[in-house]
Amino acid sequence: MALTKTQEAVLAFVRDRAAAGVPAPSYREISKHFGWSSPTAAKSHMKALIRKGFLLPPVPGAARGTTLARPIVYQVDLIEGLAPRRAVTQIEVPTYMLAEQGVAFAFQVQDSSLASLGILEDDLVLVGPPDAPAEPRLAVVASRGKPIVVRPGEARGRKVHGVVVTLVRSYVAASMSA
Repeated sequence: MALTKTQEAVLAFVRDRAAAGVPAPSYREISKHFGWSSPTAAKSHMKALIRKGFLLPPVPGAARGTTLARPIVYQVDLIEGLAPRRAVTQIEVPTYMLAEQGVAFAFQVQDSSLASLGILEDDLVLVGPPDAPAEPRLAVVASRGKPIVVRPGEARGRKVHGVVVTLVRSYVAASMSA
């Protein structure tokens, strides 16, 4: 469904706040932002965005319960090698999965060599910049041009390309036989 210009502006306002990690705006905040004299106009536009599928209905009783129906996503390079860094493709990563510092790139784990760190084969590792404040700070360095993850202290003397921000793990349901 098409949005009116005002609905597009209200949706952009909600998205900008979500991207900044700020709670959803109240009807009063929306009215104030757009210079409307009453929160009724804001409520009307928000209800239209819910009806059109751009926002989820608010949590009952919550003044700021409305959330985006479609998460804001950033395009992140999915790489094969670090030296030089070669992008295989780009993936979309919802902002709620990212730390404040963002993600520099991602790679998919090809084997079980990182299992002792809790990182499994086929996990997608999202990597932030080297100075990103991550705890525990797992560093991403290169080994034969491929990205590898090491514990703090194991990266000494190596170029740190980034730190692990989060993991994406896909689960495959195993068939159960009787």
